[in-house]
Amino acid sequence: MNRPDPIRLLAQARPVDLDGSSAPPAELTTIMAHARRRPAAARSRRGFVLGLAGTAALAAVTVAAVAATQLGGPPGPSPRAEPPPRVLSASDLLLAAASRVEPESGNGRYWVHRMIDWRLDQARAATGDFVVVVRSRWESWSAMTTGELSWFINQPLSVRPATPADEEAWKRAGSPDEITLDGKRGRASVSMPVGEGRRLGYSVDSNGRSFSFGHGVLSLAEVRALPADPAQLRAALLRHRNPDVARDETAYLFDAASHLIVRLPVTSEVRAAAYRLLSGLPGIRAETGVKDVTDRAGVAVVQPDTDAIGGSLERWLIIDPGNGRALATEVRYTRPAGPLAWVPPGAVYQSRVVENAGWSNDAPPAP
Repeated sequence: MNRPDPIRLLAQARPVDLDGSSAPPAELTTIMAHARRRPAAARSRRGFVLGLAGTAALAAVTVAAVAATQLGGPPGPSPRAEPPPRVLSASDLLLAAASRVEPESGNGRYWVHRMIDWRLDQARAATGDFVVVVRSRWESWSAMTTGELSWFINQPLSVRPATPADEEAWKRAGSPDEITLDGKRGRASVSMPVGEGRRLGYSVDSNGRSFSFGHGVLSLAEVRALPADPAQLRAALLRHRNPDVARDETAYLFDAASHLIVRLPVTSEVRAAAYRLLSGLPGIRAETGVKDVTDRAGVAVVQPDTDAIGGSLERWLIIDPGNGRALATEVRYTRPAGPLAWVPPGAVYQSRVVENAGWSNDAPPAP
């Protein structure tokens, strides 16, 4: 039996409409199963059996074909060429992810979200500058009950040379235990330990506004009440767009909807609506076979953008195709400029990696 092509099934998973009223085809659930390759041993055994049993038959067919040609018989029908598989589009990928978002299950006192912030930075030393990877962990404990405090906790994890060449530069600087980060773009220079730092945290009233939404800030109740219709969600994001910030609408919506998917404690229906919103944006592309900075495999949608200092970049949203969960967001510079000219073109400049998210009845850990 011919197995269905997984890419073709994924491409056919797009519903007629974008509001979710059309149920995804049943074949979508088989994509991951059929994407697995058969074990090599099984393929070789099957080929070995065919080789033994089919030798005589193959010889007979060959003799018959030669005889037909010599006797002037009509040639057999030409084999039909299979059409090339359709290239996976960003819209296909996003609509498939929307249909696979897992329903919200369970409840608890807090919605807990843990994330790794990963970024490149330039370190300063008398013996020469070098590039480092700065990692920190962010935790948010969003209280579901009015009157309880929500907690936001940050902990520096490490500052490490980015490449072997950067490690040699660090060693020439004396392998310092603290690394001074460059103070360009209006920042003050800061020294950070190469290892784990102290946990720092702050609390806010659960009724207060503490969740970024577009260029605005929402309370937890407002986040949980966001619309699950893509058009209404788009309108809500545009209402929170700062008109004084000169930015392309598509770039703004991609960034804001990705932030919602990755970081906000929205319902599963709203998360699916954000994927459908993204599927209608122009100029984005799909990338398959990618990995985030922690080496987790996924697929990605990519949107080109520019920064305020003349650089060109790409924003990546990496998704687990099996369950529709967002794994990470990334910024990659294709043409760094100005004070970021040291960033290697094409390299990941910044990433926010989702470690886990879910309900908890535990008390937040003390910072």
